[in-house]
Amino acid sequence: MRLFRSAALLAVVALAVVGPAGAAQADQEDSGRPGFVEYQGFPVSYFEYGPDGDAPTVMMTGDWPGDSSLMVPIAEQLAANGFHVVRWDMHGAGRTSHDRRPGAYSMENLAGELGAVMDQTAPGRRVHIFGDGWGPFIGSQYNTMYPGRIASMSVIGFPSADLAGNALRRVPREKPELTGQWAAQVAVLSYLAGIEIPVLPDAAVRTGIPVQMLSVVASLMAPEMPGGGLHTNVDDDADGLERYRQAMWPHLTEPQYDYIDIPVLQVFYPTDDFLETPVLIDGLESRTPHLDLRYVPGNHFSVLSGDNTRQILDAAMESMRAAD
Repeated sequence: MRLFRSAALLAVVALAVVGPAGAAQADQEDSGRPGFVEYQGFPVSYFEYGPDGDAPTVMMTGDWPGDSSLMVPIAEQLAANGFHVVRWDMHGAGRTSHDRRPGAYSMENLAGELGAVMDQTAPGRRVHIFGDGWGPFIGSQYNTMYPGRIASMSVIGFPSADLAGNALRRVPREKPELTGQWAAQVAVLSYLAGIEIPVLPDAAVRTGIPVQMLSVVASLMAPEMPGGGLHTNVDDDADGLERYRQAMWPHLTEPQYDYIDIPVLQVFYPTDDFLETPVLIDGLESRTPHLDLRYVPGNHFSVLSGDNTRQILDAAMESMRAAD
């Protein structure tokens, strides 16, 4: 781990000294109806699409970098098919609060914000979670804290930091044949140790250079990315690092649960993803009541683009309607 920290530190320093630059931007139309709800006295921003009332409700958010606006095309496609879609911004993203009170970026607080948005937009009703990364992570945490509210989750990649952390603990003991894959995955995750360094990662991200480089890589690996590229600003990107410090790292290294008790867990796993290998979902079929696991061609950036988008959305909509 010390070696990983040193490598991550060198990478961040290299990015920090290149020079200032603006993050990638892309303009697009958004038909979402904006709204706010308070959680513990702080605002949480959301946008609604499609019908409300008794229509099945789908919750989605963004990832890192940026806010949830990259999901606008997906939200609008689901809404056009009769779903009530709620796109919310996590703590530190978009117009949601960026305050840094103790625990503001913890997984528990992120789940509380999701619950507040659910209560505002779908009071008393079960909902579905769709997306990759933080949306499912937060949804899994919410379901652990308040079971029964989530009817299904349709996930690109691994669904839970806690379950991934437990898988990384089990594999060396129980499946030595996966040791090579395990070692590669641990090496990739070393970037989390680099983020734990105080001040320097934030300063590097505020130059805009790391995200600009990431946007170039994403565009090359996924030219048909929905929304046309990454939508970011340096405040969202820098503040978003706190989610990795307060939420991802603690739950990955000290998991709190090892079961997702959601009626339907649908997982679309990319076949060519060097950032998230199958070791992160090893044993998942025994840790949820009904797993629908599908492998999808593509890499970390391209899995939800091009022809994959329609295939994933069709399968997700079928699953949501069946579970509603």
